[in-house]
Formats: sequence, structure tokens, C-alpha cells
Amino acid sequence: MSFQQMVLAHSDWVWQRVKRLVPPPETLAPRVAEVLQTYGPLKDAVTGQPLFNDSSWDKARAIIENIKMGYYSDPPGYSFYALVRTDKYGLDVYRCSRGTNNVEGGIHQNIIRRFGSFNASPRLTVNLLRDYTLTHNLEASENRTGRPYLGSHDIWTRNRIARLMDITTDVIEPSYQDLGLATWLNGDEFEPARESFGILPFAPATRSKLGMSPYQAEYAKGCMIKHGYLARQQQTLVAVLPIHTVEEKALYRLLLKNNTGQFAGKKQPNWITLAQEWQRHANGTSIFYKVSRIPPRKFFSLTLSFTRSFLST
Repeated sequence: MSFQQMVLAHSDWVWQRVKRLVPPPETLAPRVAEVLQTYGPLKDAVTGQPLFNDSSWDKARAIIENIKMGYYSDPPGYSFYALVRTDKYGLDVYRCSRGTNNVEGGIHQNIIRRFGSFNASPRLTVNLLRDYTLTHNLEASENRTGRPYLGSHDIWTRNRIARLMDITTDVIEPSYQDLGLATWLNGDEFEPARESFGILPFAPATRSKLGMSPYQAEYAKGCMIKHGYLARQQQTLVAVLPIHTVEEKALYRLLLKNNTGQFAGKKQPNWITLAQEWQRHANGTSIFYKVSRIPPRKFFSLTLSFTRSFLST
């Protein structure tokens, strides 16, 4: 049986034993562009319409642009294949980590099941994800050791036990090293990482640029702001949230009606200036901080036209 026949008849078996490479942008982009240019203009035999309409061509151009930026190519010097075993024919069998299949089934579905029917707040969400990350990383050690993780997930207690073993190793015989128990690496002996997990804080430069004040515990307690945990994690005076309250919707309408404000002309407003103006109304109970976001020009024009006609009725 030839290689092509094997691919047609037993593709999974073949691709588990063959490494593939996504070429660099300068090779991949022309190939994809050629396929799009070849099949995009082809017309349907019944309707006479081309396969790609204007919207499809816009998406195709965006894909080509992303390819040229290297988002679809394999990063140089990095392999997505890990050796699993060697089969009876002497062929290496690999596990490929390219793509999102493992993430969708092995990570996302597990997270969904863990959340269940919780209407999770930001704090509960972060804590659930932290708990899942800890247990998943411990149990994923099977990929490196070939043995399932059977120990406790309470790493803090295990670190303390490891520390006590180190202290008593000279006075207790046989030592835990002699008994083969020295298998736990005490994480307390390492310098803590400075990485942030969960809700990331706004950089001081970003806060200043958007007219936000830094978080103040006294203000949060004295004014009894809502979403205090979120504000503390974001390191902002009040939480940064989408427009959702009645007061915020009213403020948005007021800004739209202002004939001399940011929405007065046909051009897009200065979103940073608009965000700064919005922050001056934020109180942490009914109006919250906003970030500047520039929508697509076509979307902005349609939204602004619709909103103005709605407000004028």
C-alpha cells in the first residue's frame, strides 16, 4: 500500500507518526492567496453569484494580513510534537499540541463542568480558576513522568511536611531520602514569581491616560462602592465595567445629545477624551469607569445614526 493510499484509508494512524510544519509567512501567504483568488470568484451554477461576496473578501484580506504577521505559522525553533512511544514497526508515535482540540475538550469543558450552574461573581470565578489550575497542573505531571498523580492537592501542607523532613533528616534514621520519600519539591524554597493570575491591574500609565484614579481602600469602604473586589484587583478607584446600569445608559444618551460634545460631528470622537469625561461622573455605585474602545468606522456610523434617530423620537 502506497503512502497516499495509507493516508486515505488510515489517516489518523499516519498523522500520529508524521510531523508536519506550517511554513513561514513568506511561503504560506502566497499559497493561501492563490487558493482564495482561484476559488473566490467562481460563480454558482444556479444563482450566478460568486463564492465570495464583498464581506467574504474583507475577511479573506484580514486572514492574509494575519498570515503575513506570522500568526498562522509555527514559531521558529519550537516543536509542537512530543514523543509518546515507538510502535511495533519501529515508528515513533507523536502527540501534537498544535490547534485547540486539546484545549476545548481537556480544559474548557472541565472548567464549564466545574462552574456548573453558578452565577459566578468575579471573585468566585478567579478562585474557581485558581483551584482548577492548581489541580490540573499537578495531575498533568503524568505527561512528564508517565505516572498518574496520586498525592494530595494541598501543596502548602506538603511543603511544610517537606520542610520538617529536611530539619529532622540528621536525627531520624533511616532518613526520608533513604526511604525513597524525597519526591516532593518544596516550592516555599523558591522566590515567588511576580506574575499576576486572574484579573490584571491597570498599569499606572493607562490609568492616568484614561483619567482614572488609583484604588483607595478608605474610599471603597467609606463610599460603600459596588464591585469592590473588582476595583481592588484592577487597582482603580471604582470598578471598570461595561455600560449596564440605568444611570449609565442615561449618561450615554446625555453625551450623545450634546451638540458640542464628542458625538457632535460625523467623525468618530476622541475616545480617550470621551473616557476621561465619563470618569468624572463615576461614583462606584451607579456609574463606573470605562475604557476607550474604537469601533469600526462603518459600525460607528450606523450606531450613531440609529441612536440619534431613536433619541429624537
